[in-house]
Order: sequence, then C-alpha cells, then structure tokens
Amino acid sequence: MKEAIAILERQRDISMRLEDLLEALLEALRTDTSGSRVSRAVQDIEPLLSELPKLLGDQERFLAACGQPDMDSFVQAQPVSSERDAALRLLDEIGQESDMLRYQLDMSELLLQRNKEFIDYHINVLSATSAGSTYGSSGLGASGGRGSGMFDKNV
Repeated sequence: MKEAIAILERQRDISMRLEDLLEALLEALRTDTSGSRVSRAVQDIEPLLSELPKLLGDQERFLAACGQPDMDSFVQAQPVSSERDAALRLLDEIGQESDMLRYQLDMSELLLQRNKEFIDYHINVLSATSAGSTYGSSGLGASGGRGSGMFDKNV
C-alpha cells in the first residue's frame, strides 16, 4: 500500500505543478503579443511532461504485479485502514486536478485557434487577398502553384 501511496503522491504533485505551469501558459497566450512568454512557458512545461512516462511505467508495473486494472480498483480492494483512506483522498485530489488540467488544455487550444484566426485575418487585411493557413491565396491547394504571391502585392 505504501508503494501505491507513493505513486499517487507523485501523480498528484506532477498534476499540481502542471496546473500552475499551464496557468502561466494561458496567461501568456492571453497577453503576450511577441510570443516570448509563450515560448518560455512551453519550455517550463516540457521537463515536467518528460516525467510522465516514467510515472506511468511505474504505475503499470505496480498494477501488473498486483493484478489490478487501475489504482482505484487496487485501493478499493484494500482493507479499511488509515492508509486506504489516505489513498482515497489522493485519488480524489488527482481526479479534481485532472478536471482542471482538462479545462486548461481546452482553453489553451481555444486561445491558440483564436490567435491563428487573428493572424490569418490581419494577413488577409494587409494583403487584400484571401489567404489560407499556408498564406497562399485561398482556393489553391497546398502545392501552391500561384502566380504572384500575396506578399508580392503593394499594401
């Protein structure tokens, strides 16, 4: 049971740190026009994400040794004790953190999409040409094939 609690505590700690870093990324996406804060926020997140495969591997090995499909099943199968109660609290905290992380990831995706649309709109306004996401004239395939590019026009 102690190994399960240690795994759950690591998972909770990673989730909490990731929540803080994602909040910084969201703030950068909302306010940073140069992109430098966004780059720093992403660089701060990367080392934490590299810890996840090791944690998941440790958890899978533990569950395989115990013959349980997931941590919740393992904890529920344990006899009533203070360790079991602590593990249940950890599972609840991890569930709440997971919900918050999902929300933050959804918001990040939405902000990135809106930033892309904002850039596409301004390029279209500046060039007086309707451009696709590859900045070629709209209606052209990804292969290009355009005569004069939208940046060739006088603005």
